[in-house]
Amino acid sequence: MEFHNENFENLRHLLKNHSLPFDVKIEVGKGICKKVFKAHSTILSTRSVYFQDALSNQTKGSRFFVFEMPDILPSAFKVILM
Repeated sequence: MEFHNENFENLRHLLKNHSLPFDVKIEVGKGICKKVFKAHSTILSTRSVYFQDALSNQTKGSRFFVFEMPDILPSAFKVILM
């Protein structure tokens, strides 16, 4: 199966600019260093066994799955998401 680079770039642009509705909030860090990342559960669960397990064991709140990860630096988590 061939995946065209243009399609990948279009999807990446949609996700980066939050043009698609997200359903996961990941709160990373503590205090003034705390940052909230917005993500898509489908993409997280297909790219990560950790999130696949975590999302299957968590109930969605009002509109979002919410994860709190205070012991991870936001800069490090950003690299993990890339």
